[in-house]
Amino acid sequence: MENIRSIWVSLNRLVSTAGSLPFVVSLALLLANDLYLKFEYPGLITGKLSDVSGIFLVTYLLIGVFPRARLLWSALVAVLFAIWKSPASQWAIDTINSNMSVNIGRVIDYSDLLALAAIPLAWVCAARCSTFETPRSWKRVVATPVLIVAFLGVTGTSVLMPHGNYSIRNTELDNRVEDAALLDAVRRVAEQYELQCTQCDALLDTAHYYNDDMDFWFRVDQQTNGIEYRVSIKKMTGFPLANGDFDLFHAFQRRLKYEVGKLSPDMVFVESLDPAKQDPYSF
Repeated sequence: MENIRSIWVSLNRLVSTAGSLPFVVSLALLLANDLYLKFEYPGLITGKLSDVSGIFLVTYLLIGVFPRARLLWSALVAVLFAIWKSPASQWAIDTINSNMSVNIGRVIDYSDLLALAAIPLAWVCAARCSTFETPRSWKRVVATPVLIVAFLGVTGTSVLMPHGNYSIRNTELDNRVEDAALLDAVRRVAEQYELQCTQCDALLDTAHYYNDDMDFWFRVDQQTNGIEYRVSIKKMTGFPLANGDFDLFHAFQRRLKYEVGKLSPDMVFVESLDPAKQDPYSF
């Protein structure tokens, strides 16, 4: 009987915490940053804001549900976040990526540990929860959807947008393809996906095509009689478990391979294994 009462108390605390103003506002801030702000206004603030919001959300929820163990949960959040931001978490990332259809990752940047300052802020807000009290009817309505969105939002900050550096090259250089033919093949794909070009001369420099969904860079490689290119989805169009962004990424790849491959039966597709070329921001 005592166990049932304890569970009931914890559930009531969960509903109360999830429906509270600090939790809802920090969740809204996390989603706004992940889905819009950090793409439209990249910089130091938006680069750290998701970590700060995520740490606050998790800590505030845990100490709201288990107030007597707030020190334990806060320490656990801090330790796990520090491990996540270190090389020690790479084995877990590799395991997940090899068994799931989405890719997760993180940049090892120890300045991200500044986000742990959100933990004492969560303590202050939790201690003054009566100041942020909302109607109980409101909490009962929003608690479940808010918790679902919070889980997807927090985990979504670690989902990598599809990207990669690749090349398509001619293995028989005695049977060369004209540069103009390579350019036309790429432009057909760009037009199909309604990409606009800002830098269009792939012979002298790196051409850049884009739309609201993706960026595409390429250049003609004279040595291999092919192209080197990079394609990157700009932003996630759905929650992290949605596959729409990956479908777009792979569909674009397939079409590009098809158009360039038609030029010669000797064309081959190559994916770089150089870790430096897998950086989401390099080409």
